Amino acid sequence: MGDRKGEESTKKKKKKKKEEEKKKIDLDRKLSKSERQRFKEEAGMLKGLQHPNIVRFYDSWEGPCKGKKCIVLVTELMTSGTLKTYLKRFKVMKIKVLRSWCRQILKGLHFLHTRAPPIIHRDLKCDNIFITGPTGSVKIGDLGLATLKRASFAKSVIGTPEFMAPEMYEEKYDESVDVYAFGMCMLEMATSEYPYSECQNAAQIYRRVTSWPRFPLVRRYEGEELIEAPALTPSSERLSRYMLPI
Repeated sequence: MGDRKGEESTKKKKKKKKEEEKKKIDLDRKLSKSERQRFKEEAGMLKGLQHPNIVRFYDSWEGPCKGKKCIVLVTELMTSGTLKTYLKRFKVMKIKVLRSWCRQILKGLHFLHTRAPPIIHRDLKCDNIFITGPTGSVKIGDLGLATLKRASFAKSVIGTPEFMAPEMYEEKYDESVDVYAFGMCMLEMATSEYPYSECQNAAQIYRRVTSWPRFPLVRRYEGEELIEAPALTPSSERLSRYMLPI
């Protein structure tokens, strides 16, 4: 009887290990006491997040990785790739699929933004929105960059230039920047084109972003106004309008 229980316990541990994934983030230096405390608090916050459209975060620690300082993040294993890999493979996304996945991304964002305090992802893009194999649903991942909104505005700039809202460059922003990034994700999903691919550097992207440009590539896609809306809406109005009828 005891051997059977031991075997079952071993099988459960092996299954759990297969469902987990470890990601290593290299550090340039050792974390300070205050940074370590903040990291501990954020890790605790991430562990408590459970939602169908959010990749689970299980554990984390600071330690050496092949002689270098690093942080190890243990997350839910996602084996079916990202929206980015999907677009590379299929090129064109049907409007029905686009609508379904956009709803799910919005549900995930709504969950993050209604925590107390709100959680800002800061680097939402097709590269970190994962597809689940069995159901074909999508989940927002890479929340290691997410931080608590400790004050009325966040202070640090973290993100990918092509997906960053104008106010992020000014280092004074709130959770509505994720809604802007969601609009950029919809643009890439609809066109299979990376936003601002014509720009050569971050400075050119900044000039385009702050001029509130239109997106010609969307004209060939059904529902162009819907796709452009989150990116073209002023930051003060994004949160009240981003639960779009899609």
